[in-house]
Amino acid sequence: MALYDLLIQCMEVVDFNKINTAQYGCLIDNVQLYTMCVQIKRDELNIIALKMLEMITDISWIKALGVIDQIAYRARALPSVEKLSQSITSGYEDSKLSSDFGEYLVSINAQRALQTTCEHNIVPLAELWKEKKSGNPGFDFHTESTSMLLIFGEAKYSSGQSPYQRAISQVEHFIILKKDDMELADLQRFVADLSVRNAADGKRGYCVAFSIINESYEEVIRKTIESLCVSSLIHAHEVYAVAIKII
Repeated sequence: MALYDLLIQCMEVVDFNKINTAQYGCLIDNVQLYTMCVQIKRDELNIIALKMLEMITDISWIKALGVIDQIAYRARALPSVEKLSQSITSGYEDSKLSSDFGEYLVSINAQRALQTTCEHNIVPLAELWKEKKSGNPGFDFHTESTSMLLIFGEAKYSSGQSPYQRAISQVEHFIILKKDDMELADLQRFVADLSVRNAADGKRGYCVAFSIINESYEEVIRKTIESLCVSSLIHAHEVYAVAIKII
């Protein structure tokens, strides 16, 4: 996943905090809640699009798998690479972002920020290895934290108000549907055995990633923390809120 390193020139983590949830009236004291702001310049979106395209088309991660897995995941990945490449190529024009492009932008940069700031390991983008099924297939991205926890991430993009609440609600909905459980059979191929065992024991984390455009980061992140503190996510072992601010 070396191509993720190329994105560092076009993104900047400008704020990172561990949150004292008690200050927000939360009675759950064992959750590790972190907030982060990643800043992206609008006039560099064309460069970011090219680097995202390079990263998406790199499927060298398949070579680390067993022979049968290589065959299966290559068959899954190639159609997705074509679809994602088309979405990225057509999704950015004259500084206007399509919804699909925006969500890939949020997913990839949230992963990269967790890697550089929190030393997470990155799992290949979910759409590349999932079997396509009707409806929403599940979480958008995943990482592995230094606590050996699988982090299940959901990305939301909007050109209007920040969609932080939609991201939180989507994660809650996926947990009810056990989408995280469904993904474990695939995820065990990309992370350490201990992380898989922790996930099997119910020890896992979640990330809500969302865009901010023409809004105050401080105000949006305050509302995000308040929403997380009354959500079911607050019972997870680790929770991350990553704001991708386009300036």
